[in-house]
Amino acid sequence: MQIGIKTAIGFTVVIPDEYEKDTYVVNLVATDEVGNKGIITLSVKVTSYASITGALTKLFSNTKNGIPYFLIFLVVAFISGILVNFIIFKPNKIPAALSIIVGIVIGILFLLLPI
Repeated sequence: MQIGIKTAIGFTVVIPDEYEKDTYVVNLVATDEVGNKGIITLSVKVTSYASITGALTKLFSNTKNGIPYFLIFLVVAFISGILVNFIIFKPNKIPAALSIIVGIVIGILFLLLPI
């Protein structure tokens, strides 16, 4: 049975660096405007973004400021693809289509940065 949801609230959890990569069980306690409490038990997997899977996961999330990482990826991939094409590929007569692949790779590598 689904309870009617009036408000959905996003939140960010910052895990301290001293926590090891592992799976933890945590309780999320919520209190509504009249003081009713609810508890949700969650399984949280602490992992690193230093992998392709982590980069792809990050690709579909947002920064702390709410900016989609997908938008950042597109901008970085587009700009780096154009720069690589004009600075390296065009003078060396390398097909410009390869600059698209290089731009995508640079965009994914950018997502691996801890920002």
